[in-house]
Amino acid sequence: KLGICAENAADALIGLKTFVPSLGLPRGMLHGMDCDGVPIPVKELGSVYVKYNTGFGKTWSPGDAELEKYNGSYRGTYFNTELKDGKM
Repeated sequence: KLGICAENAADALIGLKTFVPSLGLPRGMLHGMDCDGVPIPVKELGSVYVKYNTGFGKTWSPGDAELEKYNGSYRGTYFNTELKDGKM
């Protein structure tokens, strides 16, 4: 699991573009930077949270990420691994 809380979308995107290839993770679609297909300028988004998806869902593929506005006070990166062997 990978999540990024950032002061602005530009910083969040830098984090996403740095972590994904560095960790050898798949790259997918980025959702949430438009409204009905019309791009939202990065500067208008303000503080954001990016949730990176490693699994499958109804409309999600591994590597997809969702960017959404975030009004909380936390900033930083959340990274949690789940090992298939059950060991920590």
